[in-house]
Amino acid sequence: MADFIPQAVLEYLKYKQLKVGFAYEEVWHEEHATAFTVVKAMQLVLADLHRAVIDAMEQGQSFERFKQHLKPILQQKGWWGKKDLLDPLTGDTVKAQLGSDRRLQTI
Repeated sequence: MADFIPQAVLEYLKYKQLKVGFAYEEVWHEEHATAFTVVKAMQLVLADLHRAVIDAMEQGQSFERFKQHLKPILQQKGWWGKKDLLDPLTGDTVKAQLGSDRRLQTI
């Protein structure tokens, strides 16, 4: 594990529960303290994202290495680029940005 990652921070991230949400309003304030979430990421992709963040922290990976590892996985699962999705709250079809290099950097 990289020396600059405090063990307490890594443990905190590891034990966060996964929380699926379509819009940022679905996961608010205190929920972020206990939940790992990425808007519009289905359960299977959310687990991949969570694991990749933990692995990157443990291994002290650069962003480029993190992206090289994760991007093909997300593309294979169809979570990349802009897609039309059905908003479960409104029933409307919305153009959603799923995976992108910029979103990976935010994550």
